[in-house]
Amino acid sequence: MHTGKETRPEPPEGGQPPSATKAQQGMGTGMRMATDMVVATLIGVAMGYYLDQWLATQPWLTVIFFFLGAASGFRMVYQLATQKKEQQPSVMD
Repeated sequence: MHTGKETRPEPPEGGQPPSATKAQQGMGTGMRMATDMVVATLIGVAMGYYLDQWLATQPWLTVIFFFLGAASGFRMVYQLATQKKEQQPSVMD
């Protein structure tokens, strides 16, 4: 008899859903890296722009904070990449 409710598959014994595939994990990491770069740069530009407006130093602080934001974004991407590399199992094990 059909009750109108959809049945969901039971989760594995640990209560956790199956893990994502390597492709999905890689795409997620890539999206995070891209987002980190863009957001850090935009925050740097916004800070520089508003400081330029407040201090009347156009365009110097915008340029300086653009490079600081970009450097911060590169640093976050580097940290994420090295963190992921350390988590991968070694081929020799």
